[in-house]
Amino acid sequence: KDPAAARAWLARAPVTSAVKADPPPQTAFQVALTSEGLRALEVAPDLCAEFSAEFVAGMASDESRARRLGDVGASDPGTWRWGAGERLPHVAVLLYAVPGRLAAWEQEVEAQLAGGFVRIEQG
Repeated sequence: KDPAAARAWLARAPVTSAVKADPPPQTAFQVALTSEGLRALEVAPDLCAEFSAEFVAGMASDESRARRLGDVGASDPGTWRWGAGERLPHVAVLLYAVPGRLAAWEQEVEAQLAGGFVRIEQG
């Protein structure tokens, strides 16, 4: 939605770690970027080109790859709710929380993301 706002959020994202944490954190999240996401964030093209060809091409890049990965029939990329065609994600945000804390954590993070990202799927 807005590369500058997305980069700003990523720069201040509240990274958590459970390594030697006592008590462990109440909430945590993971962020995963696709190669399309890196390009949308306006990462330098020469840096994007340093990633593996498979990452740069994406999961649904060609029929041969789909066959090798077993993405055929009901699992064909053409049947995916997201991840192919017009619904290519740029980033996946995975949220984790202790029981009773997830809904509030989700609302908090979603509010932070609103300026830079558009949600394509929840699940």
